[in-house]
Amino acid sequence: MFYPAHAKRYIITLFLLLPLSLPCYAQTTQASIDEILQATGINKLITASPKLALAALKQSAFAIEDPQVSSRLNGAYSSAFTEEKIRQSITSQLQQTMPQLLADNYLWLLADPVWQKLSKMERASSNPQNAQDMIAFAEANKLQPAPADRIALIERLDQANRTSEFSVNLKLAFFRSVFSAINPVMDADMKIDDEELIKMQEEVRKSITDDINKHVQLSYLYAFRNVDNAELESYIELNESDTNRDSNQQLTKAIINAIDQSAYAAARAMEKSN
Repeated sequence: MFYPAHAKRYIITLFLLLPLSLPCYAQTTQASIDEILQATGINKLITASPKLALAALKQSAFAIEDPQVSSRLNGAYSSAFTEEKIRQSITSQLQQTMPQLLADNYLWLLADPVWQKLSKMERASSNPQNAQDMIAFAEANKLQPAPADRIALIERLDQANRTSEFSVNLKLAFFRSVFSAINPVMDADMKIDDEELIKMQEEVRKSITDDINKHVQLSYLYAFRNVDNAELESYIELNESDTNRDSNQQLTKAIINAIDQSAYAAARAMEKSN
């Protein structure tokens, strides 16, 4: 096919400019991330993370009898697992991986009236002030279990939000962190290699998954005890949206990675002090 000279120049210019015209995704702003962390309640998890890390260390490091080593471990953990470092890690990851468009759509979803109403109920179920009320609800639920259609909705919500899955992965992240920090000070024949740690994690996963699933189900049943099925299904449909799925994936991955990064920092501190 014959093209006039000016047409050829136009085609070549268009070809050169084409990559510049492809859609690009702007990084999420700090303000958007701050708003998301606050609206989702992740700020509370960030605040609690240092205590959760130290609790995991205390529970798992029973074999460390040397007071000096124990003191070094606590120091390394206290330095690595700070609220500031975990927040910075999560923020940095989200700025690199979450497009601003997704953040905007997620914030729009979080502002939905149905979402705000039921997510507030969801967060209230974990409030320590409601502990006794929830215990009473659990006892009543044993005597008169929720109907099958209600359980089906709760399971849909758990699957959409990956609540049980995230809870398991969070516990495993703290579990990994302990062995990452302890390994540098263990005798050679006591060190745990990656393959062995993977096997240990799978054993822990099997041992805690069922209990976590049951706890999440009970928490949801309690949280939405005064919500009818129609309204609950509306909330579930919002949770099943692509926006929530993609945002949830970004957030949970950032949280787990932040814990792993703090664990590596604690391990490096132990290596240097060994």
